Amino acid sequence: MRKIWIICAVLVLALPAAAHAGGGGRVELTIATVRVEQGGDILVALFSDEDSWTDMDKAYAKKALSADADTMVAVFEGVPPGLYAAEVVHDKNRNGDFDMRWFPFPKPKEGAGVSHNNLRRGKPRYEQAVFTVEAGMTLRLDIDLRY
Repeated sequence: MRKIWIICAVLVLALPAAAHAGGGGRVELTIATVRVEQGGDILVALFSDEDSWTDMDKAYAKKALSADADTMVAVFEGVPPGLYAAEVVHDKNRNGDFDMRWFPFPKPKEGAGVSHNNLRRGKPRYEQAVFTVEAGMTLRLDIDLRY
């Protein structure tokens, strides 16, 4: 009887992982206009809600790629269905942050881009960068870095 309980417990714990593995989508982000001569890393992040938007520490998923080509591709596998937005930062000094110059007026020191290439003065708007991931789908988006 104890063996049956152990087997049942293992199956119950394994079901959510199995469901998640088969139900995810694939997101391919092609990042263009990378200034390779500046070195550093390309930080790529997916955000699943507006509250975490542009805070790399709160991203749903993130990757760091060495900035060694003009155009790069970041792939996220098994992304659960839902709404997401993507942000890309050319982290020249590899400090993990999007660096700004504050004087005489705020201006980025590093290149950045977001999904749907929605950049404006000030913080990009989450609602204009949102895309939908569905189970079993592959979504391809192009993001241009602006310096």
